[in-house]
Amino acid sequence: MSRRQKGNIIYYTGLVGAILAPLIAAMTQFPVWIDYVDSGEVGFLFVFAAMLCCIPLFKHFKIALRSPTATVMWVFIFLLAWALESIITQIKLIALVGLIANIAGAILCGIGNYLRRPAPPNNGQIN
Repeated sequence: MSRRQKGNIIYYTGLVGAILAPLIAAMTQFPVWIDYVDSGEVGFLFVFAAMLCCIPLFKHFKIALRSPTATVMWVFIFLLAWALESIITQIKLIALVGLIANIAGAILCGIGNYLRRPAPPNNGQIN
């Protein structure tokens, strides 16, 4: 197997691992099917749909947070904490898994990128 092929395998293993680990953690922490949702818990599909629905608001949040006042920051923190109150434990676990997976993925992608580069010519020198 060539150096470039090894680099590609390591790079894409890191990339897939960095994506799949938080996704699997989210699927284990939130009920995916609506039949299993308790009254005090928000379903994973609702969280996903809510995040997608909030994409147009990101532009407005960006404008408001360009030069935020203390009041704007406290309102933003309060609304964020209030919205995530019932699912914060699960989100912490998913964030931890995502952090570890992305660190491992970054390391593997770096190794893969290094191996994918062409080997420098030796020019008869002994290392």
